[in-house]
Amino acid sequence: MLTRFLAPTICLMILVSLITTNYPSSQFISNAIADEPSTTKSYDPTALAVEEISKLKVGKHDWPQWFGWSHKNNTPDAKDLPIKWDVESGDNILWSAKLGSQTYGNPVVANGKVMVGTNNGAGYLARYPESVDLGCLLCFDEKSGKFLWQASSTKLPTGRVHDWPLMGVCCSPYI
Repeated sequence: MLTRFLAPTICLMILVSLITTNYPSSQFISNAIADEPSTTKSYDPTALAVEEISKLKVGKHDWPQWFGWSHKNNTPDAKDLPIKWDVESGDNILWSAKLGSQTYGNPVVANGKVMVGTNNGAGYLARYPESVDLGCLLCFDEKSGKFLWQASSTKLPTGRVHDWPLMGVCCSPYI
């Protein structure tokens, strides 16, 4: 029972020690404060997200990375987003597409395309039927959901040590 308590405590102490050793406390605190958004009315994370995204080679309302922009504040510039949808009837769903059997990252949207990492469970390509275990980046048309292309990565030769079966691409694409 004591070891169940001590192991996480020791790990936490080592982590705190590493952080405080590499960052003098005054620097660590001032950096943390500098990264905090201002609480004044002038702070508008949606405007900041739109401004940052507008500097990229993507559409003004695209979502080119995880949480949309580098601050990971998930502040989409959208109006009248649905709060209810029904998969069976298709209510408030533009389109859907079959993905692999395991999909962990979120999709990104850029330049009329939706991309998502998964495994090969959907088997979109004839040369790679779903029985072939691959990491896949799938690309669909933003408006119709039509499958456009697939980037395929073979499993690592070291096997389960570094590449568990059916895991596929687990991260979100970055455009």
